Amino acid sequence: MIKASVILCTYNPQTKILNETLVGLKQQSLDSNQWELIIVDNNSTNSFQEHLDLSWHRQGIVIKETKQGLTHARIAGIQKAKAPLLVFVDDDNILDNNYLENAIQIGEDYPFLGAWGGTSIGKYEVTPPEWFSHKHFEMLAIRTIERDVWSNKYFDRPTNPIGAGLVIRQDVGEAYASSQINDSLVLDRSGSSLLSGGDNELVYKAIDLGYGTGNFTSLLLTHFITAGRLTAEYMVRLTESMAMSNVLLYHKFGRDYPLPVRPRGIATDILYQLQLWRMPKIKKALMAAEVRGILKGKELLKNLN
Repeated sequence: MIKASVILCTYNPQTKILNETLVGLKQQSLDSNQWELIIVDNNSTNSFQEHLDLSWHRQGIVIKETKQGLTHARIAGIQKAKAPLLVFVDDDNILDNNYLENAIQIGEDYPFLGAWGGTSIGKYEVTPPEWFSHKHFEMLAIRTIERDVWSNKYFDRPTNPIGAGLVIRQDVGEAYASSQINDSLVLDRSGSSLLSGGDNELVYKAIDLGYGTGNFTSLLLTHFITAGRLTAEYMVRLTESMAMSNVLLYHKFGRDYPLPVRPRGIATDILYQLQLWRMPKIKKALMAAEVRGILKGKELLKNLN
């Protein structure tokens, strides 16, 4: 009996990193007869399939999704999956050996949960810069779960799992796929775009269906972060895109995303300007990127209406 469907969506993956991801899957404690592997190629142009060896997994397949974007690739995987649980693995994730086994056990122990995940540990191609904060690591999907937690709250960071290693029930996946068919506002990576939010929508769909969501210490994966994603240029782009995505995501769930505000007055204006003058260049650039992203999101919504 197939207990889990692993869905690995990819677009022009780095062969070396993808191979590490596949080795992590090959070494799972769960017998391969009990899970299937669905690799979704989202219009890759780097011929990665020529170097792909799935001979170790009798239920491993590659399918192609020609509609560009992570959302479309995920939907293709969901529609192909046969198991009651779906596990989303990115092409730069290395699952701990007992990840699938533990994910299934959580599903059995907590039938009221519809989506769950765990800890994502960073493996960095180069040392992250000194100015990186906890917020920046979280933006790169790096987070540590210190105790098992769950809730049925939207926009609840501690209990809402991230996309890396996300586990959902089949009915949640089917409801998500259906909800995206006529949705003109698709929130997810597509090509070089850094828009995001599809992870959140998957998780919130579980809550829509009456489930809870959670994070568990027994689920652990390693997330490989390339050097290019640790640069100031990339983080400025990511900050702007995520701020814009948040505005659009909040709108989808009937909420208004607020602009950053500060107290006004002569004294506070002088103090603010002094703080800006003394602020490191990268911090100013990130602050400006966040405001730009929020404004772009609000402008887009205005045009849609």
